[in-house]
Amino acid sequence: LLAVPFDPVRLEVIGDQFVVEPDVDSVNGGEFSFSNTGRLAFQRAVELSDFVWIDAESEIEPVGLPPGRYSDPEIDPSGRFVAVHVIEDDSNTSIVVGDLSNGTVRRVADAKSYDVLPFWAKDGRSVFYASTRAGGPPDLYRVEVIEDIDRAIPMFLETSATPRWGYGSLEDGRVLFFEDPLLWLGDPDDPASAEPTAFELDDYLASKGLSIHPGGRSIAYASNQGRVEPYQVYVERFPGGGGKR
Repeated sequence: LLAVPFDPVRLEVIGDQFVVEPDVDSVNGGEFSFSNTGRLAFQRAVELSDFVWIDAESEIEPVGLPPGRYSDPEIDPSGRFVAVHVIEDDSNTSIVVGDLSNGTVRRVADAKSYDVLPFWAKDGRSVFYASTRAGGPPDLYRVEVIEDIDRAIPMFLETSATPRWGYGSLEDGRVLFFEDPLLWLGDPDDPASAEPTAFELDDYLASKGLSIHPGGRSIAYASNQGRVEPYQVYVERFPGGGGKR
């Protein structure tokens, strides 16, 4: 992270650049932020994350899982397990499940591929995730965490020419997923019955993030509405759409 003295009145550089911090993550243009008081918050280029509990009073309690390069954690319906993808290197990520009661970790998907965005089935027995293990765009897979952690099952018999990303399970067991350009709802035991919803999302937005209400009544997502403006969070009714806030 570099800085340079600058005169905001004359809009001129008034000195030489200097190093503020030598090891700042450069993803998305730089992971750092300054407060109004001049304090700096930043993420290091190689950062190991720890899982902690934070209560309503902002008290922090370590969970006990080993540090890792974690992303996209999802807690199971019982609150005991967390599914998360771990960054292995520049081209491979894996899905692991951590036991929050004793700090142990099990790897449930390790295909030397891009395995991301895990989420739990409503019964808590299996984890869905997106993977490039078939060699093409990401597709949806399911692994039975309780009984068979080594056998990943594709949700669809036919691969897609466009990416499929999953976002969560509804109370009736159906899975919400993206297949360009729409959001779909499908029964994981009968994927041929999947039906499109009224929501059309661009691929970039779909891969950035979307969350569904636990009761399936609404979805929340980030969008810049096709403009250069910063992304904002929106909430809409689901599955019919409308009522954007």
